[in-house]
Amino acid sequence: MAPRDGNFAEQTKSATVLRYLNIFRKYAVSEGGLLSQSELREALEADGVRLLDVDYQKFLVEAELESTSGDISFDQFCTLAKQLFGFYSKNISKLARLPRVYIMPAQYDQYVSIFRECAGDAGRVERSGLEQFFSKYNITVSPERLQGIMSEVDDDNSGALGETEFLILLVKALGLKKRKIGPGQCDLTLLKEEGWSILEIKRVGYECKDFFESGYKVEELLPIFSPPEFARGGVPLSDMLAAGWDCARAKESGYTLADMTAAGCSAQRMRDAGFDDLDVAVSLRAQGYSATKMRAGGWSLSQLKQAGYSAVDLRLAGYSSLAVGAVEQLVRPVNARQEESEEP
Repeated sequence: MAPRDGNFAEQTKSATVLRYLNIFRKYAVSEGGLLSQSELREALEADGVRLLDVDYQKFLVEAELESTSGDISFDQFCTLAKQLFGFYSKNISKLARLPRVYIMPAQYDQYVSIFRECAGDAGRVERSGLEQFFSKYNITVSPERLQGIMSEVDDDNSGALGETEFLILLVKALGLKKRKIGPGQCDLTLLKEEGWSILEIKRVGYECKDFFESGYKVEELLPIFSPPEFARGGVPLSDMLAAGWDCARAKESGYTLADMTAAGCSAQRMRDAGFDDLDVAVSLRAQGYSATKMRAGGWSLSQLKQAGYSAVDLRLAGYSSLAVGAVEQLVRPVNARQEESEEP
């Protein structure tokens, strides 16, 4: 029986788009169902990326959004969310340090609340505000020490700090020690419960398989990990397709022809994935892929003949008798050549 010619990514709605839709609906609280500029950063960071203020501004410049004052539609948000992951991947070594590595969960939430109280609508704390903060909470930091820390964490030299910069300043001012975080030191599930983003968890060393063992789904991880990482983690190809992966370069990523056929991929998808040589055509014919499906997938008449499809198969696939007859004079099936080479 010929395999079903399924295409999971097309048969189901992309889980990535559904995730973006859920985020968009959560943060688009303004009238009209659009994201305001003030809502945009929270919505983008809800998908797992945390940036320093200066890096976020750089991203807006790259995305040509820094001069835009209008509201953001869902389609625009999807585009920006994908661009943000690309920006993060390109700049990952230069982006935000992780305050959570040093600050315990209860303290973290407390410090974030304090920052937002001090920052107000501006979302930034000025140098004078820092001094008031230290005085209010009986934290002793000399002016010289404060200036030194400011020069380290104020990446854009603005004299004011955003939330992440503020938290890093506290880590340094309080002399907080690094927590036991990372594979073999801390269960990933604990970090998930603390509110760490997927990208933050990945940055401290956890691998794809660790996420799956902690209950994460493919669609949550698809923007974070590369296809080879999924393959090494033992993720079935069918799960990747269901999550919306386009299967591009699946062969290079480590998936096999058996994985492709087990997932019910079309002949075209297999060729796009890198399985496009004659041995693949022979294998697919043996598994029941018809000449019609192979032709639709981009295989040529001569390739199909070499793979062993009969003249009847080829005519049923829509080739003319003249074309089939002509190609029979030029090529012989692989099996026939193999049999000749095996004769004594």
